[in-house]
Formats: sequence, structure tokens, C-alpha cells
Amino acid sequence: MKATMEFRPYQGIGAMRFGATRQELDEVLGPPDSIEPDDIVKETRQRRGPLVLRFRGPFGTLKQVNRLRTIDISKGADVTFDGSNLISDPRIVEKLSALDDPIAKERAYMLFPKLGLCLGGYGKKKIPEGKLIIAFAKAALAEHIHLVETE
Repeated sequence: MKATMEFRPYQGIGAMRFGATRQELDEVLGPPDSIEPDDIVKETRQRRGPLVLRFRGPFGTLKQVNRLRTIDISKGADVTFDGSNLISDPRIVEKLSALDDPIAKERAYMLFPKLGLCLGGYGKKKIPEGKLIIAFAKAALAEHIHLVETE
């Protein structure tokens, strides 16, 4: 996971494509560092270094084939978009704002709906993780709009 990976809006990060199954990603990337099923939110999480991959089946059920829906990007990840590191570039909000109008910019989480990115801890309000970026599939847009509007 040390190599630089490129984020592509609504497509994924590097070889991690939204919609891929856990098995498909394991074949390409090898086994994850850890796997954690969560019956409460109906997802399975895979930790791969500073990334957390979240898988859900249709209608948020663990009993269906799980597909990659979101990727949490935290400190230490080398994920770039348009030439900038998403975590370490101090001007990332400004750069992303030039491409998309963020929703809830003054809250703990801000959403860039055209890009499929949700940034936590970059505004005036902070989050326990410090800074977190969530890249997500198009199918997850509504839940991220709900996140930023209700937090």
C-alpha cells in the first residue's frame, strides 16, 4: 500500500474499483490486514494500511454479495487526485472547491458531490480521527448528503 494511488471520481482508487467484490480485490491486492463484519450497519470493512474499504450488498445486507462502496483515506495514505495528495496537501479544500461546490463547508464534514468525496476535519469543526477523506461510489451519494446535512 506504499505506492501512490490515483483517485478517480466515482470509480475508485488505484486497483480498488467501486463495485468490486472482496474476492476480486483480494486476487489483485492480496489479503487485507484485517476484516471486520458489522451487523449493525450491515457492512464488512477491510483494513489495508491507512485505507478502510467498506463493502455492502444490495439494500445494505451482509447476506448478499458484498461490493466495494466506500474507501476511507486517513493519514499516511498516498492517494492523489489531479496531482495533489488528498491527505497531506494543505490546499486540498481550495483545489477541490475549484472543481466542485462543497456542501456544508463550515461543518465537521464537507461533501464534494460531483467528485464523490467527503472530507472530515478540514473545516472549523474537528473530528476524532483528525482528518479523514471518504471516497464513495455513486450509489452512496445520498447517504453522504444525509451525513453532512445532519451532523
